[in-house]
Amino acid sequence: MRRNTRNQKEVSEKVKAKKARRQLRAKENVPKMIPKTIESMREPDATWVDPDDEEVKEDETLDEMASYFSREKEPKVLITTSDNPHQRTIKFCRELKQTLGTAEFRWRNRSSIKKMVKGWFGFK
Repeated sequence: MRRNTRNQKEVSEKVKAKKARRQLRAKENVPKMIPKTIESMREPDATWVDPDDEEVKEDETLDEMASYFSREKEPKVLITTSDNPHQRTIKFCRELKQTLGTAEFRWRNRSSIKKMVKGWFGFK
């Protein structure tokens, strides 16, 4: 019991001291300290690319995935499992299909992924 009350007193004294320091800083209008994070300490690197660069814009227009990122084309997602999936895995795949919306859940039936993709989505 004594140890517990002593710890409580120490904690309350620390809290009071911290509150007093905050009030003192507020009265003196001391600016808040900026934490040192990875982003704030990062130095500019010569390998960084300017997003307004002409070459970058040209690369973005030639990007074959650009239609997916600009949402012009709906992505096709195939969800499958191993040959003998556990019941929990099947349940998870069905929930994932409902979450993704455009996803397609297919049984494996001992076929390779390449055959599945060619057959169900018509890719060559």
